[in-house]
Amino acid sequence: MNKRQVFDSFLSAFLFLFVLFLFFQCSKPQTAPGPTFTIQNQRVLVPNIISNYVCSPRFDPNSQTVIFNARLDGDSWDGIYTVPTDGGDYRKILEANDDLYFPSFSQNGDKIIYCQGFSRQIMVYDIAENSSEKLPIFGNTPVLLADNETVLYSGVIDANLKLYHIPSRQSRNLTESYISANFAPVVLSDNIQLHWIEKMRNGVYKLVGGDIGSNSSRALWQSPRPLRGLTTSPGGQWNLINFSDGTLLAINSKDTSIATVSVQDDDPKQKQTPLISLPDWSISGNKVVYTSVLPEKYSTTNPFFKNGHFQADLVIADIRWDKISNADIIRSLQPQPVILFSEKPPEKSQMSTEKRNNPPKILSTPPTTAIAGEMLVYRISAVDIDLFDDLVYRKLIGPPESEVLSKTGILYWIAGEPGDYRFTVEVSDGITNDRQSFGVTVLPNPDWDTIPYVSDSKPGTGNEYLAGFRFVDSNDDGFLTPGESAGLLIDLKTRDTIRNNVSLQLLISTSAGEIEIDRNHVFPTCIPDRWSRKIIPIKGLDNLQNRPIIIRGLLQDSIGIRFLPASLIISAKNPVLSGN
Repeated sequence: MNKRQVFDSFLSAFLFLFVLFLFFQCSKPQTAPGPTFTIQNQRVLVPNIISNYVCSPRFDPNSQTVIFNARLDGDSWDGIYTVPTDGGDYRKILEANDDLYFPSFSQNGDKIIYCQGFSRQIMVYDIAENSSEKLPIFGNTPVLLADNETVLYSGVIDANLKLYHIPSRQSRNLTESYISANFAPVVLSDNIQLHWIEKMRNGVYKLVGGDIGSNSSRALWQSPRPLRGLTTSPGGQWNLINFSDGTLLAINSKDTSIATVSVQDDDPKQKQTPLISLPDWSISGNKVVYTSVLPEKYSTTNPFFKNGHFQADLVIADIRWDKISNADIIRSLQPQPVILFSEKPPEKSQMSTEKRNNPPKILSTPPTTAIAGEMLVYRISAVDIDLFDDLVYRKLIGPPESEVLSKTGILYWIAGEPGDYRFTVEVSDGITNDRQSFGVTVLPNPDWDTIPYVSDSKPGTGNEYLAGFRFVDSNDDGFLTPGESAGLLIDLKTRDTIRNNVSLQLLISTSAGEIEIDRNHVFPTCIPDRWSRKIIPIKGLDNLQNRPIIIRGLLQDSIGIRFLPASLIISAKNPVLSGN
């Protein structure tokens, strides 16, 4: 056999083995891919939506229209709009000289619930009567439950989930966490189960499931990546999680399995995957609505926000799933009756003696110094392992002029004469308590007449304000009493730049039923060296408490949000309560 024959034989054997290898490789059983969701057939309903904070589109109960907040047609403030899901012209439903957030329909479609202003005051709009009602609650992402009378929302101060019954004015907390923030609640179609997002202090985000009737909850899934929003399928089994970078992931509530979510772009020229914000899943299960932008190639910031404003397109798309049962997506749960509030406030239930109680613990560090005549503010921060315990704060030792707000644990005090003062504060869960004692040294107020003035070489910022705040009562006794009508005089001017349509939101340390006042105001024009004055009526009501009332303000202009550079403390006096 010559060399040519040897080479041909070797080449034939090699080709035979190669073909055999390919055959066996192709005949191997392929690993089946996991469950997937695909967003496709995207259609822009409203292009270039602009909002001051965020736009959160939501389907109506029948998934025929989409409701959303936006600034359209050159408006300076947010309006609330609707647009048909099959396309067409948008229609303005509500407008105000303030920002509007998180609109959604009630389940029967006759009301719209939303938030308004810096403080996120929750409002209910009756479509038939064309009128809005201000509720004495403040929070984000409000939802009207199936009874059309109970509001579910995330509190704006403590970020706990709360319920408020409009007819009886009763409220209660669903979560009682002092170390986490709870937001984006979604009620499932049985009207009882609830999913939401919890942000822990260590930066971990959790998907949480609970029962709205019994306050029970359990962690379903957690992520080290920041979560932005949440929506669920009609049956509630699959959750679409929205990360802050505009990507999505699907989580199964029952077995915590994960499904990938991809966006299929119909434009072959488009090579970038759109970013998605706050999607909502339709009741039919086959559509989602969201706001979307294309990622900027070299962007290092959230692309939805430009110069402090949210900007994106309002998009509706089809959603398709693979390796997932259709019943898990489309089939809704059987609605269950649930009574959350009675007409009379429920009596506080006695805690079972068999249940072990864990005491609360104060973790915050108290202040050590203050300036004579200035206000000292100290927030007592406490935690309790028993998540649903009601914590109550109070002052045991301290100057008579100081006060601790029982629900929030905020200590207020106008510092007295220079010297050393002792405080002891307490937090209690109704069974056990924890106390903290500390000293505060009050320093003399500097005599500015003896201190040489040194001019600031830096140029002015161009967006600062000067303000004056004064209480004027009818009988000039310095007290606000039940039935008394008085006024707040607020003077405002800028340092060196004209500002138009400056919005003022008053923050007042009172409970519902204590005073009557309009908290939202607008200064049409603020100019340097000329005071603009607002006279705001205030009236004491029957439930006015004997205590100081602290009034502060938030200003918003085209630059941003800042505190009003003046605050006020007025004294409330109720002779009926004093007599008790």
